[in-house]
Amino acid sequence: MTAANVAIDHGAATRIDLSIGYSLTGMLAQIARPGLVRDLAARLTEDFARNLERRLAGMAPDGAAATAQGLNGTALLIDLLRARTRDFFRRIFRT
Repeated sequence: MTAANVAIDHGAATRIDLSIGYSLTGMLAQIARPGLVRDLAARLTEDFARNLERRLAGMAPDGAAATAQGLNGTALLIDLLRARTRDFFRRIFRT
């Protein structure tokens, strides 16, 4: 993982560019599709960014992060599959 701080708005704010590398092992490596892995990585990044914003604003983190639970990969995968299925059916019934 690498992070770089970038000043924006003439130093009035800071953007953090975050780059995360990963490797899949075990069963997930055997069945994962690139799109599914990208969606999962995006979900984790969004959750991280949302909770970081909340902490910087002096608020408690959202959801599971507030209770400092470990990462539940199964729940993340189920949520991701549910969202992809919902999006699939939305595309079908729009036309």
